[in-house]
Amino acid sequence: MSQPTHAHPSVEPFWWFLFAAGGTVAALFLPVHILVHGILAPLDLVSKEALSYERMIGWVSNPIAKLYLLVIIVFPLFHAAHRIKFTIVDLGWKVSTATLSVVCYGSAALATGAALAILGQF
Repeated sequence: MSQPTHAHPSVEPFWWFLFAAGGTVAALFLPVHILVHGILAPLDLVSKEALSYERMIGWVSNPIAKLYLLVIIVFPLFHAAHRIKFTIVDLGWKVSTATLSVVCYGSAALATGAALAILGQF
């Protein structure tokens, strides 16, 4: 009995990991972040001092805060890239899977690089 040959290991599990992590972050952390910064703060239900520019700059300078921001930015980007790729496939668009992967995941990777560059300034 012969052993099955594996030409190349698949990177698909890696993309599925990023998809799952992004969905989890989007479900657990983004709603709270949006609630505090996008709804409660504009309604003046959060102290203006707590969200002042100086305080936010100090907060973003903390390595743990940078990690938090990277997590809530990067993982949902890859989640969206994965969903967009498979939505295009499901719609039957005549685009190669390799091209879709490069465009979708490449865009998420570029946005990740931009986030790293911006957060690196603080």
